[in-house]
Amino acid sequence: MALGLNSAAASAAAAEGARLVLDRDFPDPDVVKAGDTYHAFATNADGKNIQHATSTDLVRWSVADADALPAVGSWAIPERTLVWAPEVFDNGAGFT
Repeated sequence: MALGLNSAAASAAAAEGARLVLDRDFPDPDVVKAGDTYHAFATNADGKNIQHATSTDLVRWSVADADALPAVGSWAIPERTLVWAPEVFDNGAGFT
């Protein structure tokens, strides 16, 4: 299973028999399960700081229109390119 590969990587994965489940720029994904839903968070692309997608079966994914991190915090210069490889976990009251 391949999530968010660039076109060259997607072609290589297809040649090796991998199945592309999210055909878009969705690099460095972190996937966490909350209840019956899987949440994938990925490096900036598509005008978002952090991308977010959900699935209940790890095969069919819905990509959220909203940015999971709409404003970059004081920990970084507010440049979208500085936000990458998010690590997310469910702390019981939401995602951190």
